[in-house]
Amino acid sequence: MSDLKPNNTKTMKIKLKNIKKNPYRDLNKFPIDQEKVKKLEKSIEDTDFWDNLLARNINDNIELAYGHHRLEALKNIHGNDFEIDLTVKNINDETMFKIMVNENDSWYDSVSNIDEAAEQAIKFLAIKYNKKEEKVTAKNLQDFLGWLHGKAKDALTRINAVKNGKINRETLNSIKQSSIATRFVNSINGAKKEHIKTIAKEVINKDLSHYDVAEYTKNRLFDLKYPSVKIEKNNLPKEVTHEIIKIKSSFIQATSQAEILEKFLQQENLSETKIYYAAGAAIEEMKVLKNQIQNAETIITKKYNNQLNISK
Repeated sequence: MSDLKPNNTKTMKIKLKNIKKNPYRDLNKFPIDQEKVKKLEKSIEDTDFWDNLLARNINDNIELAYGHHRLEALKNIHGNDFEIDLTVKNINDETMFKIMVNENDSWYDSVSNIDEAAEQAIKFLAIKYNKKEEKVTAKNLQDFLGWLHGKAKDALTRINAVKNGKINRETLNSIKQSSIATRFVNSINGAKKEHIKTIAKEVINKDLSHYDVAEYTKNRLFDLKYPSVKIEKNNLPKEVTHEIIKIKSSFIQATSQAEILEKFLQQENLSETKIYYAAGAAIEEMKVLKNQIQNAETIITKKYNNQLNISK
């Protein structure tokens, strides 16, 4: 156990390799950001200042409270056996967790940082209040982490999307800006994994704003799910092009309505009548849309088969 009295602080010499991570950091799911480490390496080499680490002593295990990227940078520069003077305090579990969150927020509002904090907070609160993890709400996260409600709600949306297999964590983390990632997740209902990965790369490469990402994603999903008709010689007649655009627009609108329905059904205290009505209406709309697409595909294929090369 630590020999520190409450609120006491001491400095101890310790090798870098003997400093353990904050127990609430999941480095497998949310690894160290090497780009951030490189920046710190340059800063340390330029200024020789790195004295910004804090730890606690639990049963002679020195656990880092914050400074994980700085620790990694020091290892890269000096090696694992390098010895430093480390500040050690008595820090309880809840404070260790909140320090980890504040460390992440102090860098930038990335998906990886926010979702790591939210996931760990969900586990922490579930244990603290003896409740299932899925019962932890956005309001619980908001109160515990001191976040705005929208930030907590968006984090839950992304976490649930990964948990439900809608998108994998690696693809989601690649879209570093949280607002863009949330809009992307809300735009990929029912999409294939390979399509999602492809469009995520495009969103990053095109540097789309969060205002544009939803429309772009839905348009690209339509194009990938229903490949464009490739014309060998002649252009499609204007009336055919017009009908295709109408169907595409209907698809995008229906997808948007499906998102609204999904959020509606996630609300608590809904009467069964409201649920049945909303779900039934949505299913009927989907059936109509599906028939429109199939009928148009049949007509175009039959009528222009000799002129067109249709991608399958």
